[in-house]
Amino acid sequence: MTAPTQRAASKTATQQRIVDAAFTLFREHGYEATTMSQIARQAETSRPNLYLHFTSKTQIVLDRMKSIEPSATAMYDELGELATFSTYSMLEWLRSTGKAMWNSHSAEFDAINRATATDDEVLDEWLGLHRRISSQLADRLKPELKDDERAAWESYLTTLLVGLERNFYFIYIRGHAEREEFALRGLAQQWAGFLGAQH
Repeated sequence: MTAPTQRAASKTATQQRIVDAAFTLFREHGYEATTMSQIARQAETSRPNLYLHFTSKTQIVLDRMKSIEPSATAMYDELGELATFSTYSMLEWLRSTGKAMWNSHSAEFDAINRATATDDEVLDEWLGLHRRISSQLADRLKPELKDDERAAWESYLTTLLVGLERNFYFIYIRGHAEREEFALRGLAQQWAGFLGAQH
């Protein structure tokens, strides 16, 4: 391995260690209460070295959001493979793909949701992700739509994405699963009502 390649690998490993340390602290203490000094200690690095990689908690969260975007996008890509958009098919999709994805990234979704309450940059990026997903689904499911019709379709789909995200946050991240099945059925009906009527 050449020296530049070794340096790049070392930089990537350090950044990953910092991000992992930060998300451990976010999970234990909350996004708001975690400081950059605590992150540096948890990552076993100095504050100056930390700031060479990330100048704020915002940058750390945005870095992790970028890394999980393919998983989030893949969850919704599965909709393009479904033969029908029935309440049953939507319910199965939510129970399997949706639940698995949220459980596998629970620390990330917890920190992201907490950060959106106080950090406009994280909020803008989170909304941007929802809009990108809506646009990609429009490309796959409704390519014939033009301008205003497409904007309306994407906007409505974005409201469904946000509703799903909030419900999943409370159920799978915050542990309010006492009415999980009712919530999933309600979400499935909303998604089937929109996508089924549009197809």
